Order: sequence, then C-alpha cells, then structure tokens
Amino acid sequence: MRMYKTFFFLLFMGACVHLFAQKGSSHSLGAKSLGMGGTGVADNSIDGILYNQASLADLEQTSFILATERKFNLADLTGVSVGIGLPLKRSGSFGIVLSNYGNDVYSEQKVGLAYGRKLAKKTNIGAQIDVLNHSITSFGNAAVATFEAGLTSGIIKNVQLGFHVFSPAQISITQDENVLTRFRLGLRYTPSMKVILAAEVDQFIDQRPSFRGGVSYAILDNLMLRVGYNTSVNEGSYSFGAGYIWKDIFNIDMAFVVHESLGITPGISIIYKRPKKQSSDAN
Repeated sequence: MRMYKTFFFLLFMGACVHLFAQKGSSHSLGAKSLGMGGTGVADNSIDGILYNQASLADLEQTSFILATERKFNLADLTGVSVGIGLPLKRSGSFGIVLSNYGNDVYSEQKVGLAYGRKLAKKTNIGAQIDVLNHSITSFGNAAVATFEAGLTSGIIKNVQLGFHVFSPAQISITQDENVLTRFRLGLRYTPSMKVILAAEVDQFIDQRPSFRGGVSYAILDNLMLRVGYNTSVNEGSYSFGAGYIWKDIFNIDMAFVVHESLGITPGISIIYKRPKKQSSDAN
C-alpha cells in the first residue's frame, strides 16, 4: 500500500514540478513576494536572501525571516524557508538559508551560505553556495552542491534593476534528473514613499519564460496592501497580500495566490530585525 502511495504522489509531484519547477530554488520566497505576483529580484530587504543575495549588502541590522506557503492549500505541498542575515562591521553581510518542501514520501531540502556586498555606490553583488537534498521513500536520498549569484543596481532615479541566476552549471541529481537552471531579471520602480511597482521575467532552462508583476501601496506608514499577477501557470494566477511593520523590528506579511483551476495558495512570513544600538549623548 505504501508503494502505491509513493507512486501516485510522485506522479502528482512530477506534474507540480513541471508547473512550478522547484528543484533547488527556495521553497518559499516570503509573503511579501507572494503578494506581489512572485516579484522581488530587484528588492533590497532581508526578504531578498531567499531570491537575490545581492540584497544582503544593504543590511544594517542582524535580521531573521521565517516564510511558509502551502500550494493549493495542500499539506503535502508545504514549503518553509528560514533566512538569517548578519551584517559585517567592515564590508557586506553573510547569510544562511534553510528550506524544506514536501512530505514523508517526497521532500526537498536546501542549505545555503550567502555573502553580499557593495560593488559601487548604487550596485550590489551577492553569491551563495548551496547543498540540495532530494529524498524519496523507498528510493533514498540524493545530495548535490551548486551555487547562485545576483546583482541589484540603481540604474536611474527611483528605478532599480535586479538580476539573479540559480545553478548556471549543469548539475545532475540522478541519471535522468538535473537541477533546473533559472534566470530572473526585473525592475522595481518607487514613484513615491507609498508606492512600489515591480515587474520581472522568470526563465527556467528548457521552459517558456513567465512574467510577474506586482504593486505595493502603503495606506498607512506601517501598513501595506499588495496585488500581483503571475503567468507561470497556464491560466495565470492573481495574488493579494498585506504587510504590517511594528517599530522597524517586526514585519508580518500575509498573502494569497488565487488560481481558477488549482485553488488558493496561502503564505505568511515574519521578519525580525535586531534593534539598532542607541548612542548615548553626553549631558
């Protein structure tokens, strides 16, 4: 009976991998990204440790993110990612990423060590070394190593470009399966303190590219509403989200992706930023 469960679940996972192409990419990119259609490659916050290590260069505080999402609200398709960013005193920041996706029949794990620093005043670069593990009940584990790298750059006033590549070299998981190479290129436009517009192209090798777009609007100084659209699934999907900031220490973000045929994908992420030390003034 367990073998039948494994067989049919793997068939289902194969269809989902074709649609969403995990194979080593972070298994949850955070609810901020989720609510804006999956965009974020041109962002410059701690969220970026999950999709573009160049964002680490702008960290000023030790930061932590916990993100989870449940694809189509199915427990077997739950992804969880944890990221920690540690700014250095002299230059750049280190980061650590852990993620997991799947269940006791099929699962993927990722462990990454990242570094980001400024290349120029408005240009950041970053890279990450990854160890990926794929586990299938009755078949065992397969672990491989790969890397990813990214760049963000302020090209003109209020416009930032982001680029990221995941596993550019061909890495084999098994004789018939490879880690999927992925390229992301996007722009973030901030016309005011309240509005963020983002758009990007997402390309897996040997698959058609997808387009992602999203908008974030601050209805209050600490409360954001977000909407987005993503063409990565045949019919496309719409996303909605909200984010709340408490004293620049905690961020709580929630999002829902709505697909007409496959259902709703909820996601939530929590960010903690270590408070900055207050300098004491002499009286």
